[in-house]
Amino acid sequence: MRVPKALSDYFQNEFESKLEEFLSKSNWIPDYEENLLNSKRYLSRSIAPHIEKLSSTFNRLKKETPLHPNEGAYWKDSSHPKNLKLAYFLSFMPPNMFRMASVWSELSRLGFSWPFEGDDLKAVDFGAGPATSTTAIAIAEQHSPIGIPRSGSFALI
Repeated sequence: MRVPKALSDYFQNEFESKLEEFLSKSNWIPDYEENLLNSKRYLSRSIAPHIEKLSSTFNRLKKETPLHPNEGAYWKDSSHPKNLKLAYFLSFMPPNMFRMASVWSELSRLGFSWPFEGDDLKAVDFGAGPATSTTAIAIAEQHSPIGIPRSGSFALI
């Protein structure tokens, strides 16, 4: 698979600032602190322990069965649930988005084009979580278009 330079550059140069802006506007991180996501102290104390927790839960490294995300205690089973969710946004979501966007870009590179002309896009994103795949498709379509309609709707499940 070949990742287009424009897509690679986007994830290297622009994505982090857009993610930081989103997290700040959503009150996930304080907006008064510049470059918080570049602070080694903040990341090592507030985020890294939660990344380890998520990794052991998702990879079933612990003997007990992890809770399903829809069970109420999943995100609450932490000393700081907000940072547990933030850890997901900072460590699991970006590489998943990049992989999905890369696959979409490969479709474009191989000459695939959207087969339905004139219709609005109607799609279902199962297991959407924070809409990682849907967002990745929007990013990929900017850099490697296959011609999906400009309007439509996604059902995020």
